Amino acid sequence: MKSGGQHERYHGMRYVRHFVTKLIPKNIKCYTEPFAGHAWVAREVCKNKNIMCILGDINPEPLKWAEKHHKFGENVILKIQDWKKTISKDCINVLDPPHEECVPVQGIRPGRCSLQSRNFFHEIKQICDKGYKCLVNLPNENSSLYNEIKQLYCNDPKWKCIPYIYHQNSHHTFRYLIAKNF
Repeated sequence: MKSGGQHERYHGMRYVRHFVTKLIPKNIKCYTEPFAGHAWVAREVCKNKNIMCILGDINPEPLKWAEKHHKFGENVILKIQDWKKTISKDCINVLDPPHEECVPVQGIRPGRCSLQSRNFFHEIKQICDKGYKCLVNLPNENSSLYNEIKQLYCNDPKWKCIPYIYHQNSHHTFRYLIAKNF
């Protein structure tokens, strides 16, 4: 998708980080981002040095970027690993899965990958419904997954869906749908 001659890109939870931070209880001791990417929400949450923060991602490049630019303290652990190894029943888990799966390609420098279609949302919900406290950034209305995933989470009484709109400027509006089960 192009706008003004530039490719649109996914900004993760960058523009919703302050809103999401307000949805997280203040008295938590442990926080995870299993699909950390650039870790925008963690940037806010992990300022509290009393919270142990575990950030995982299968792709090392965004974690390196986050470590360099966010200057995390000793309370933050970065792990290059699958999301299922990061999520924890003892923590608040903030999940912002990709709509594609990053599959490393032989001969391409580290961090580069081939994107293959994969829907993580069903598996995330199954795991979160087993006693994990989860907050999930659902696909936006431009995604082909939107209707299916919105129904899956928002029609379940154990989950609360919260819309959020961020107006970057007069030309760019970002719409989010956040689901949480705590």
